[in-house]
Amino acid sequence: MQKIGPHISKQLILGTLLIGLLCAVSLPVQAQRVQPKPKITTQTPQAQSIPGEVIIKFNSKLSSLSTRATTALQRADKQFGVTSIRSAMPSTKNPEQAKIYVVKFKSQKTAEIIKTLTGQKDVAYVSPNYVLEAFEAPDPLFNQQWYLHNPVADIDIDALESFDLSAYGITTKIATPVVAIVDQPLYVEHPDLKNSVWINKNEIPGDNKDNDGNGYIDDVTGCYFQGYDGIYSCAVTAGSPTILDHGTKVAGLVGATHNNQQGIKGGCPNCTIMRATAPYFYANILEAISYSIENGAQVINMSWGYQGTPEGMQAMADLFAYAHQKGIVLVAAAGNNNSPWVYAPARMQYVIGVAATDEENKKALFSTFGPGTDLSAPGGMNILTTIHTSVSGVQLNTYGGDKGTSFSSPLVAAAAGMLQSYDPSLSPDAIESLLKETADPIVYDHDYLVGNMGAGKLNQFKALYKALNLQDVFKDTTIASVQCYENKTRLEI
Repeated sequence: MQKIGPHISKQLILGTLLIGLLCAVSLPVQAQRVQPKPKITTQTPQAQSIPGEVIIKFNSKLSSLSTRATTALQRADKQFGVTSIRSAMPSTKNPEQAKIYVVKFKSQKTAEIIKTLTGQKDVAYVSPNYVLEAFEAPDPLFNQQWYLHNPVADIDIDALESFDLSAYGITTKIATPVVAIVDQPLYVEHPDLKNSVWINKNEIPGDNKDNDGNGYIDDVTGCYFQGYDGIYSCAVTAGSPTILDHGTKVAGLVGATHNNQQGIKGGCPNCTIMRATAPYFYANILEAISYSIENGAQVINMSWGYQGTPEGMQAMADLFAYAHQKGIVLVAAAGNNNSPWVYAPARMQYVIGVAATDEENKKALFSTFGPGTDLSAPGGMNILTTIHTSVSGVQLNTYGGDKGTSFSSPLVAAAAGMLQSYDPSLSPDAIESLLKETADPIVYDHDYLVGNMGAGKLNQFKALYKALNLQDVFKDTTIASVQCYENKTRLEI
């Protein structure tokens, strides 16, 4: 890691930033809103799934996509009627993931199908094909990017300070991390995203061929894994315009282009965005995550979840272990149900689970909390980001505010990308530790929230500051006087 020695001009610049802590701004007293006390339950929430469709890991890879391939499938076919078999992750290079398949039956009695298959000697495990949820709270409004930089109150993540480290002698980033947006379709032609999109350089656009041999045709900017039967489309407009919204919003918070006279700034100016999108069905999401892993993602963001127990998602747990082994940072939204039941995958091993804070640096009213929450980030009020929509057939690329842990998670993913921009050697565990150790305190409305919002609120600048040993800039520096006037600061040393 690069260490920077003391320098007078650098001291002045960083000192001006830090001294703002001493020059407090008097704010009008606002009425205090009271957090609604959540319903505490010990019952496992019921998750929805696609009737008659299951995910099976066999003890060995199937010799063919036929019911004759295993005794278990033969028995299940006779009882329930198998209609289709496909690989859950056709592009995987991991032999364990290659043993996982999506099997569809005529019968819709999913529980009986699972009971019949479970415990058979050629079956490792079986689970429903769950329907997952996005964590986007309603009633979006337009606002400014207070969550990246707020000069009045410490409710932001100090991202602006992290965008330019030239004051510390660091003018270039070492790497360009790839952040995979595993979500609903995102529109890569949005003017604030198109220059930040990951490009598969081994694929020739529009020739209808799988040039790189990864199992997908024309996946120049990624793919949309759209169907129940392994159908995919890699066209940039894949997916109905009516659902090119959630993924586009999430992507903007990570990779909206800086200084292009367009809209907003993303949290990681040097990151590229990989489109690994799908409907919120377990099997489709598994394929999207597998694609991200095998095609070079360094960070994977997941702004969605499932209410059941992680034990019901063994295929995803195995996939996360594989991603962690390959050095990939996994980030997920905790949920929006104002309860201590953190959704999977946020609560799963190797995943940084993210709750939401609001404009008062408190838990957002809707945010999930509790075990499985590792960190918090702004998400409770008008998170301004990129939007793609369609009105009377006209495609519109605009900006708007929204709220939800769906939008807290990509801020953490962007911060992870920023750390990798400067030090690609950082492991997922090291990045998680840096983000936790440098987190800011949160204001707690209730005692039961203490320790249940993770390590605190994300501070992107502090994480970089620690990772790059920038504290050496102020070595042997003495502050002689501080003057505050008209929201400006004068520092003398």
